[in-house]
Amino acid sequence: MTVWRIEHEQLETAASLWDAAVDRSPELDSFCASSIWSFSAAASFPQVEPPVVVGDGRAFCGLRASDTEDGRVLVGLDPVWGFASPIVGPPVGAAEMLVHRLDLEPSWSAAVIAGQREDSMLTAGLARAAEGRWALYRGPDEHRLRADLDDGFDAWFTRRSSRFRQRMRRLERDAADRGIEIVDVSAAAPDEVFDRLLAIEASGWKGAEATGLLSPDLADFYRRMCVRLAARDHLRVLIARVDDADIGFVLGGVRGDVYRGLQLSYHRDHAEAGIGHLLQLAQIRALADEAVRLYDLGMDMPYKQRWADRTDTTFAVIVRP
Repeated sequence: MTVWRIEHEQLETAASLWDAAVDRSPELDSFCASSIWSFSAAASFPQVEPPVVVGDGRAFCGLRASDTEDGRVLVGLDPVWGFASPIVGPPVGAAEMLVHRLDLEPSWSAAVIAGQREDSMLTAGLARAAEGRWALYRGPDEHRLRADLDDGFDAWFTRRSSRFRQRMRRLERDAADRGIEIVDVSAAAPDEVFDRLLAIEASGWKGAEATGLLSPDLADFYRRMCVRLAARDHLRVLIARVDDADIGFVLGGVRGDVYRGLQLSYHRDHAEAGIGHLLQLAQIRALADEAVRLYDLGMDMPYKQRWADRTDTTFAVIVRP
């Protein structure tokens, strides 16, 4: 078996093979593990060293190093959220790639292998690969909220509370009276779209705090994702407008039959119009029409729970020498 070492500047050449390996890993978060999310993250967040990836063409492992008070810690291509597994491919091969990748490091104190699941073949493969070499510990959990769209918009909407449904209908009637329209800009040039999103973000509550898309690291990460998604015709962006002005947006992307929500924001002067709710409803309708089966709302937060049907949990495996 030939194992390649792929430096960060060569990473793009492996994107299609990496994504094919993700598709051989049904237990993983297929959006965040893919090159769309993971390679965008690998080129962002300079506080962590650039990644080194090893692979044999069917399975891969990509890790980044960070020197901490506790020693040299290795994390995945995405060093921030912990949704994406840094090892992809058939379980045995993916675990073997972790062995090869860790063997490249002369000294390390811990490796964080995020995105793992209870009783999965990949986690079992990690345990077998580590036996006699390293100790494995269970790290923190990560929770995502998910909405099931298998049966279409009406079935999803019926599962919401009567109070929620009444409020959404009222918001849509009020929006029509105010002249608020929602336009799909998914097919526009991604850099132009992203600049519009930044302008909307600056007009909202995140603008004052320089969070969300206005955080420099996050702006770089999300812009890169927009470009990747647009190149595949997988970018999904709706913008709310009134009086020829942009007042809100919802940003996300599709991979297979899964839509991953990425960011949502609106102008502070239109908060009472429920712009975020209107955008979410419009996006869910469009996704259901597109036969998307699952809306991944991302990190579990209270305001998202009314939109979700279930919680998906993964955890990190901590490897120590």
